Parts: sequence; C-alpha cells; structure tokens
Amino acid sequence: MIAINSIKNIYFIGIGGIGMSALARYFNQKGIKVFGYDKTSTTLTKQLEAEGMAIHYDDAIDLLQKDIDLVVYTPAIPKDHKELNWYKESGFTLYKRSDLLEAISASLFAVTVAGTHGKTTISTMCAYLLRAMGVGANAFLGGISVNYNTNYWSSDAPNAVIEADEYDRSFLKLNPSIAVLSSMDADHLDIYGTPESMEDAFIAYTTKIKKGGTLIVKDGASNASFKKCTPMLDAITSGYIVPLFTDVQVRIESDGFQRITWRTVQNPFEGHGDVFQKHGDSAARVKPPTGYGKVFKYMNTWIPKTPPGYSTMISHPAGYEDGPFRAIPAIIDTDSSVLEVVFPVWLQEGFEGIVLKGTPMIQLTPFKRDTWQSHFLSYEGDEHKKLQERNFNSTIFNNYIKNHWTKKVYR
Repeated sequence: MIAINSIKNIYFIGIGGIGMSALARYFNQKGIKVFGYDKTSTTLTKQLEAEGMAIHYDDAIDLLQKDIDLVVYTPAIPKDHKELNWYKESGFTLYKRSDLLEAISASLFAVTVAGTHGKTTISTMCAYLLRAMGVGANAFLGGISVNYNTNYWSSDAPNAVIEADEYDRSFLKLNPSIAVLSSMDADHLDIYGTPESMEDAFIAYTTKIKKGGTLIVKDGASNASFKKCTPMLDAITSGYIVPLFTDVQVRIESDGFQRITWRTVQNPFEGHGDVFQKHGDSAARVKPPTGYGKVFKYMNTWIPKTPPGYSTMISHPAGYEDGPFRAIPAIIDTDSSVLEVVFPVWLQEGFEGIVLKGTPMIQLTPFKRDTWQSHFLSYEGDEHKKLQERNFNSTIFNNYIKNHWTKKVYR
C-alpha cells in the first residue's frame, strides 16, 4: 500500500466523476500537484480547473503527465483506453479509486457509510455535524452538499467521512473505525448476480471494522440479513463494557504466587469490599490463552438483566487483548437468571504492576435467542462445551453450566 505522504504528483483518469473529483480535491488541498483526464468538460471539471488542477479531454498519449507518482482510475474506464494502457505498460503505480480510499481510510479515523439507499445524505449529515461541532473531518461525499457547494472539504483533524460504494464490491477495501449500514435492498445485480450475494457483501463489509471500532445499523431494521451481523458484533464492538471500578495492584509473592490487592473501597455489589477472589479448583479444567494462567473472580458491580427471550454473551472487550486480565467467555440466560454474576478472568503469567480504575474488563452483548445466527451449543451437568464460532479456544467451566445454562441449541 502506497504511503499517502510520499505522493508529490498524482494523475486521475476519469477525474470528473463524483467520487474521483472528491479524491482529486483531497490531494489538491494538501498541496500535491493534481492532473487528470475526463471524456467531457462539465461544470464540475471546470470547478476543478479553477481550483488549480490541470485537466484535458482527449485520450492522447502526448497530453498525459509522465512525472507521476500514482495513477488513479475507475472501473468505468474502458480497457482500450490509450492513456491507461500506456501507464500500465510503462510500469507506473496504478490504483483503482477503491485502492486509494483503502489507503486513506487506513491512515485516518474513518466513518464509512454504506447502504443501497441514503449513503450520500447520511455521509453529508455526519460530515456536517463533525464540522459544525469543531471536531472536523475530511469529507468524501457521493454528491454535492448544497450548503457548501462541494463534494469534499478538508480538515486538519485525522478524521474522514467516506461514502462506501457497494458497486464492484469496492467498499470491501475500506478500513472503517465506525461503519454505518443503512439498508441492504437488492441493487447492482449485474455485479452480484443475486440479492443473497449482494447481502453477503454488505455483511462482509461489517467485518472490515478496525479493532475496537463500531457498527451502526438502521434502528428497527426488519431485513433478516441485518441479524446475520449479530455474531460479528461481539468480536468487534457491540454491547456494554464493565470497567474495573478501582485501582488494583498485582504483586508476585516470595512463593511465586500472584496476589491482587486494591484500594480500600466499598463494593456496591452486596456491600462487601472484595474486588477479586481466587477461583476454586474447577478453574484447572479451563485451558487459558497462551501466556495466561491463574483464574480469579472479578466481583463486579453489575447484575445483568434482559427482557424475556434475550441472553447475554460475555466476552473480553474488543481492542483490549493485551491487558493483564482476560475475560473467560460464556453465555448466560440473563432473562431468567436470578443469581449474582461474577466474572472469572485469567491473569497474565508473570504480570506485576498496577491496573487502573476504568480499565475495560468485560464486554456484555445481549442477543435474542431465536434470531441468533451462530452455532453455540450448551449442556447440562459437568460436560464442558467449546465455543466454536468466535475462536475463543477455551471451554466454559462447570460453575457457569451448573448455575446459568439451560439445555438448548442456538441455530
């Protein structure tokens, strides 16, 4: 992937397109020399020329720029295009528009907006709000914003709002920090073939979210395909975070045992002062991740409760995998459980130090059982079950099964 800051001269084939012109304005406003070709002179290309970009309208080798760091083109450019083929044969670096957006979204905090309807409106609203609030964002829009009369505006802030185009699956190259998904109605079937194939592409788009990022979907969406995104959410961003409610210190004693102490604090949970308790012998049956060993019970301040028909998945907070504690995953029927929920966690072997109040400890993701699309299977008694879908590579130990699980299959 090319380093954006290394580009000095850039050439756009099809510069007059709504998406290409926004990219051209991005580089032009960064002080990079922008050149381009388009088939027809339009109001938009005249505006680009007035902003200082050199554009011509004949597909001719003698008109193109040869001192170029990067050539950008769109899938709409015909294969027999003379300039495009000359750059290919001459060994220049060529990017599709989607490749360039991939590099930009990887380097910035990117809000990407996808959906068969409403992309331009939602993108413009997001970019406007960030601008009006003083946060700032580089806005790449799929239409002309009426109040600013442009499809791009710049910002010194390391943020971007990008309209995510599903045509030719180009949005699967984006690296969103926040991914918005407004709708998944059938469209572009000349590319996708079937509505199901197109929906699969939208679901794949939700897997591109950066670690610790967020997925936002339409409120009350009835399309069943939206529900297929649910198994992905637990590993990405959804649910509620249970933080550490006080500073704790981990010390290695003379006997090699790791001991956890904490500031004097009144735990709101049943009024006792414990923050961690050493787990019993049943913990020995749990295979920890590499580098983690002893199991402690985190005496949380929460009693999760969900409406009838909803359970809660417990997992480690996304984006915090390198901390000294690692939550042991489980599923609890929080609509029927009346017992307090303590959270068993692994402690990193050899760790010694202070863990600060507010450190994310647990991620709680509620879900409706009859629409869950994963393949979790639960058992009664002493039988252990490996979580198959989320690659947790662990088992649920007996206390969870005995206290909270009922026999069922999530399909």
